[in-house]
Amino acid sequence: MRLRMELFVDDLDVTVAFYTEMLGFQVDRRSDGYAALRRGEVVLGFGPAADHPDRQPPGQAKGSGVEIVLELDTAAEVSALYDHCRSRLSTVEPLRLRPWGLHDFRLFDPDGYYLRVTHAGPPPRGAVVRGTISEVHNFGVFVRLDGDLPSDSTGTGFIRVPEVTWDHIDNVADVVHAGQRISAEVLDYDADRGQVQLSLKALQPNPLVAFAERVGEVLRGPVVKVVPFGVFVRVMPGFAGLLHESAVPRLPAMGEVVAVRIAEVDLTRQRVRLEPAGEPGAE
Repeated sequence: MRLRMELFVDDLDVTVAFYTEMLGFQVDRRSDGYAALRRGEVVLGFGPAADHPDRQPPGQAKGSGVEIVLELDTAAEVSALYDHCRSRLSTVEPLRLRPWGLHDFRLFDPDGYYLRVTHAGPPPRGAVVRGTISEVHNFGVFVRLDGDLPSDSTGTGFIRVPEVTWDHIDNVADVVHAGQRISAEVLDYDADRGQVQLSLKALQPNPLVAFAERVGEVLRGPVVKVVPFGVFVRVMPGFAGLLHESAVPRLPAMGEVVAVRIAEVDLTRQRVRLEPAGEPGAE
């Protein structure tokens, strides 16, 4: 199914000029009493008001009760068109970020039809998007997605710290930096904040999948974190397993290298449980 709108206007030449010069439509077909204009999948037909099968009541605007929504592909296209229209018209309503997370601006055409120019909605869950990291904080990473409005200070993408990498990290800035180009998977859309929740690690292989086959193996690694209930020992680059205090008579100190046996790999919770062991290869 497709939609084509037929609008009835007072001056066909003025209307055609408005839609082509202001909003970038192309003339698809034109005769003395009719014009069909197209932009992408949008087709608008215009005819003389006198030909309307049900004439407007006296004094009622043609656009009363009607809002025509023109949807562009990206917010950047909306911003560019807004600048173009504002430079030529004084009646354009300001470009705004709406509560539902989309940018739009509004204006009337020469016959009083009310137009809202907006862009496609946020990408669906599971989609892969591209963008540039704009800010890095200890609570997460802001991303300017391709197509974000230039006026945005941070962009509409956000990555929580646990979604940056599978590896254990103490400082996000050690992994990513402002200006870095990234690809990320869409997890969700936060309408309250107008943010697309993203994940970098969703596009990275889960290192524990292969590691799960190594249960029972003895490894040596340094203690990288001390917690009230035990210590975390690095068992592979970027990943540490828990050696619980109940498993050892004495907890090793921070930085101490110890021999441990892989007791369990929990892929659901992304955890490795360790137990004390002798030196690798010892009976």
